[in-house]
Amino acid sequence: MLENMKNINWAIFGVLALILSSCASAPKNPNEYIDFLGESHVTFFQNESGKKFLLIDLNYSSSKKDKVADMKIIISQGGNKFEKSFDLVNSGYMISKDSLNSSDFQIVELPESMNFIESWKYHLNYKFKETEFNNYGVVAKAKSTLKLYPNQDKNGFGMYAVRIAKKPDDEYIPSAETFRIEISDLKNRVLWNSREGNNYTQVVKQVEPEEVSKYHYYNIEIPNNGNIKPRSTGMYNVSLMIPAKKTPYSYNFTCYLEEGLWIPKN
Repeated sequence: MLENMKNINWAIFGVLALILSSCASAPKNPNEYIDFLGESHVTFFQNESGKKFLLIDLNYSSSKKDKVADMKIIISQGGNKFEKSFDLVNSGYMISKDSLNSSDFQIVELPESMNFIESWKYHLNYKFKETEFNNYGVVAKAKSTLKLYPNQDKNGFGMYAVRIAKKPDDEYIPSAETFRIEISDLKNRVLWNSREGNNYTQVVKQVEPEEVSKYHYYNIEIPNNGNIKPRSTGMYNVSLMIPAKKTPYSYNFTCYLEEGLWIPKN
């Protein structure tokens, strides 16, 4: 009888293992069209004339370039309810349409009747063909002057900068170098810096964009030649920087290089 019990236990264990294995390998959505990555974040900000905005962060990856995604944001406040729908593809804010990994943002103007409170909650509804996602969270108030969104260009890296607060009066760029890329290995040894070999003119430039609620795109092409040291497949650290004074703006992340394609890992 003891032997029979052992056999039964092993049979149950085998069934459970099979169930867990099938669950782990199953796609997150039934048609394998979109894989939603992490939470979205919504930031409230105002411009100098008092207009109110929401900056919505979106992160997703897609296995198809012809993706069609509709999104709706809903905010309720007492008797007021704000609802806005838009198409992510045709909105004009899509970043890196041809990349498997992309960051996307939306800027939405709010009606005058909506006044920000600390406990403001949002509801984001996404529809990707037959798949639907709902995301809930608390709206944050802008704490910085620029929000940065990295992007991989065909031949390098770029970064969107969105102005979400009045620029400091003493902010400027001291030369013609408005954007910098630095690539290092995981031991933080610098392998390539876009500044190397360039003599930038000493001239005072403004950090773009200057106007609240506007965005500006910075980018640099990485030459495809032997001068670029990171050539082998592997993990690298990438730093994107706007070399502003008194405080530079930067975004740091890790990338995996494979067959010339930089694949973001966070």
